[in-house]
Amino acid sequence: QVATAAFINADLGEFWENSVKKDDPTDFINQTIHALETIKAENLVNGANGHRLEKASEWYLQEFYDRKEGKSVKFWNSHFKSLTELIGGGYQSGNLYTIFGRSGRGKSTVMLVEALEAAMNGANVLYYCLEMPKYEFTSRAVSFLSARKEVKKSRINGSDYLAGFNISDITKASFEDLNEEQDFVDFVTNLNDFIEGSFTLRAVDDDDFVNRSVAQLERDIVETGADFVVVDPMYYMHYEKNTSKTAGGDALRRLAGRTKSVIIAVTQAEEDSNEKGGDERELNIPKRSNVKKTMALLEDASVVLAFDSCDGRFALEIVKGRSGHEGESVEGIFLPVIGYVEESLLEEVGSVFDGIEF
Repeated sequence: QVATAAFINADLGEFWENSVKKDDPTDFINQTIHALETIKAENLVNGANGHRLEKASEWYLQEFYDRKEGKSVKFWNSHFKSLTELIGGGYQSGNLYTIFGRSGRGKSTVMLVEALEAAMNGANVLYYCLEMPKYEFTSRAVSFLSARKEVKKSRINGSDYLAGFNISDITKASFEDLNEEQDFVDFVTNLNDFIEGSFTLRAVDDDDFVNRSVAQLERDIVETGADFVVVDPMYYMHYEKNTSKTAGGDALRRLAGRTKSVIIAVTQAEEDSNEKGGDERELNIPKRSNVKKTMALLEDASVVLAFDSCDGRFALEIVKGRSGHEGESVEGIFLPVIGYVEESLLEEVGSVFDGIEF
């Protein structure tokens, strides 16, 4: 009661004045909801502290039955079947995950594939795209979605693939075949038929996307009912002046637990000065010590994935896992230009790309 009264007397008027200045009453509502939720969480009185194990039937079995019915904890499959198994049955709500890789290797591509997989299976996805304009991002998304429907046959150096629209054609808005252009327009018009859940994008070039704080992310999660959240990249988020960026991982971990959502943070790995370039380069998965800018993500995430791609192949390795499996990896074919990113056995990858020049 005291905390609520203090909020009404001290903060509520200021929230309203700020929202009026910005001509944004929605901001007033969001700030008020967040403040009241914080007061409620900080002043819960549950009697005795802790939970007694010998009385588990009073509190533990309720959680058991809620999980059984999918009420409290949800699991979202990875696009890659082997990865679903390695991370303990899928991405689990309430947990923070981290993926990192060197610049330009395609970690954002893999995260887009994972987010689309979740949306197609009923999740409400929220994607903070902090580097890429919305048209470019959506072009990639349409290419990958169309690849799931195998809308186009593409031939790459003698090998045929049933995949999606070419990202280059979409990005340039230029199709050589007018029939294919009409197929593309029809596909985009009917995207709602392919996504069981929802997919909300906030991109770097959105005029109203000026606040990239953790508080704003929480408001967006609540407003969209997000189950599956991607922050790409994590280090472009805004933090309070008195908060070090190294604490960002902890902020996202707490947010995942509070909102019961999956949050995946994308970050960068240090470049390897010893790595060979050009045609001699091979898959080179970065090590945990190579994480750049946000080392706290290693400690705060339940699972940390390292990524690399090279010559039409990719590898995802678990470098930290709550369920173990550290050092185990998933490999496959990586052809994002036609929306084709698929897990494959090593011998299959080798046979597909044997003798092919890129």
